Amino acid sequence: PPSVARYWLSSGQPLLMPNLVGRSESEAKGRLAQIQLDAQLRGREVSSLASGLVTRTEPPAGRRVAVGLVVDYWLSSGAPPVPPMPNL
Repeated sequence: PPSVARYWLSSGQPLLMPNLVGRSESEAKGRLAQIQLDAQLRGREVSSLASGLVTRTEPPAGRRVAVGLVVDYWLSSGAPPVPPMPNL
């Protein structure tokens, strides 16, 4: 909740890294900006998540982080291609 984030920011206490897995890139970046964290795309990877959704972050969700930290994130490129069925 924003009120909790404001408390942490104003009190100088570490923030808790939010869970961004499964969120769109714009949603994830917006959430990080709200709590004064920066975001950096590190790459794309094959995932069961839909293409363009966050697959993981570094640091991971739940870790305490400092204001201004750069959070690395990866996006899904979609599921692996399914090989064609052989003609019998």
